[in-house]
Amino acid sequence: MPSPRVLRLFRRLLLGRRICRRLLLAAALVMVALTLPAAPAAAAGSAALTVTLASQPAAPSAGKHVSYKIRVHNNGPDTALKVQTELITSVALASPAWSVSTGRCMRSPSLTACLFGTMQPGATATATISGILPKDLQPGTLVTSSVTVASDTTLTDPDQLAAHADFTTPGGAASPSPHPASASASATAVAGAPPGEAAQSDQPGGRYRPLLMAVAAIGLIVAATALAQAVRLARHPSS
Repeated sequence: MPSPRVLRLFRRLLLGRRICRRLLLAAALVMVALTLPAAPAAAAGSAALTVTLASQPAAPSAGKHVSYKIRVHNNGPDTALKVQTELITSVALASPAWSVSTGRCMRSPSLTACLFGTMQPGATATATISGILPKDLQPGTLVTSSVTVASDTTLTDPDQLAAHADFTTPGGAASPSPHPASASASATAVAGAPPGEAAQSDQPGGRYRPLLMAVAAIGLIVAATALAQAVRLARHPSS
């Protein structure tokens, strides 16, 4: 049977190897945390969406049927995600209805939102919203309508956001339109990621910063534990 002295030496040898392994592990973790390259931020695409709006007939009478045709085109260069339009009319339409080339619409008497989904470069989507004008509209009443388009993709040209199709009911003096654009106009909508997201993606480490900090913290804890055992062993070599 080995003597107590041999056993103590053997135990100190094992503890020394464990401390060395832990120190090496701590050093490796810290090295990984410091040298792990940050994943590059995904390149943000952009697209120009052109929207047009026209009424048919151009100037319907009170109590008559009217249709609004919306046309959205993606001029590229990239795919536009979650494309949607919103049509607002100044008068509520009776018996409203809609049809789309792709996607779906959610309607109310004076507001209709159409969801076209993803649009590839060069793609076109259309929607037709129809209904009956109120019968009590006076001759010469100005009926305004406007449509806006938006997307989750960063779009270009922020100066034009909407298209308009205004008309005056027949039989009275024409009222001036509040929109300087023509009855059928095109506009390029703009929507981008919140400024905070872009700022975060440009920071060193990006989304992997919390992971790097956690790895470094684990390495420091392991190193501190190993050093504490080494100090205890040095103070009490026979324990």
